[in-house]
Amino acid sequence: MSGLPYPAAPDPAARAPGPGRPADPARRDAAIAAAQALFLAQGFERTSMAAIARAAGVAKPTLYAWFGDKAQLFAAAVTRKCETVLGSFDLPSAGGTPAELLTAAARRFLDLVLDPEALNTHRLVTMERERHPELGQLFLVHAIAFTKARFTALIAALAARGLAIDDPEQTASDLLGLLRGWPVLMWELSGPTMSPAELDAHAARCVGVALAGHRPGAVATG
Repeated sequence: MSGLPYPAAPDPAARAPGPGRPADPARRDAAIAAAQALFLAQGFERTSMAAIARAAGVAKPTLYAWFGDKAQLFAAAVTRKCETVLGSFDLPSAGGTPAELLTAAARRFLDLVLDPEALNTHRLVTMERERHPELGQLFLVHAIAFTKARFTALIAALAARGLAIDDPEQTASDLLGLLRGWPVLMWELSGPTMSPAELDAHAARCVGVALAGHRPGAVATG
């Protein structure tokens, strides 16, 4: 496997611990998991740092030392979800055309945006935005920009392998918009109505449309 470097939003979970508190990844992960569960069950406003600390089995001052505040703990939960589903986007050393590799990544993105926790987190941000506008910005950085950066880097790496594309960043934006639109709309209105085979076909179609629109010499319309 050849690793693919990519820019990513900083992980709030990686904040340096307070003086005298050695880093403990397992306990920090437990705090992130507890926070995510409570945010989804109770909402951001009603979830306190004290409740998260109790659920995670850590002291409240430790949470503040690791994450700074409740909003940054929310951001850590969003980032962790994206990392878990999307993975590192490592490129195999052999096998698969650039378009096939991009389609596989697109399918993983659909797994992310159609995950019930991800859908509920997006709904939570939308509902809490007026009282906590910082959540919208945190979600933008730690979910949307985070994912776009990975796809931009992936497309640039595939271009180095022969994928004919003129603008990796804009291609990533267009592809992610195409992928998310119809499946998420259907899920929000009717539940999980698309089969895995239909999602596979949707991913392949979206990749085809995005690549056709950004091949060198393609004529923009509209």
